[in-house]
Amino acid sequence: WQWISIAASVVLLLGVWLGQNLQSDSLELADVSPKMEETQIYFASVIKTEIQKINIQKTPENQKMIADAFLRIDNLDTQYVKLTKELKESDADKRVIFAMISNFQQRIEILKNLLEQMDNLKQLKTNNHENYNNYFS
Repeated sequence: WQWISIAASVVLLLGVWLGQNLQSDSLELADVSPKMEETQIYFASVIKTEIQKINIQKTPENQKMIADAFLRIDNLDTQYVKLTKELKESDADKRVIFAMISNFQQRIEILKNLLEQMDNLKQLKTNNHENYNNYFS
């Protein structure tokens, strides 16, 4: 399960790296206005925090669940890179800005849902263990 935390870090770093290296043909939210910069920093911070929570709770039982969620996050990251290009081409069209914000929100929603699923799995495992112990007590 270490590869999942490594993959999450790579995805996050790749997004940052792509954002910096594609400056000539793309535009980040942070480049639009100081308010959008705050928005981008906020979303990136929330995503990073949620990934840290996931990494703390990962187990062999929830590996597949985590891998599936990070695959969806990776797809959203790819879409975001395309949106940065569209933002530059559209001269900061508000519809593209909304799509970028929505992309961040979708990533956060995926991570929050994953944490909820992980908690449910943990609770189910705990309940099953308690039922087993009660049955044989």
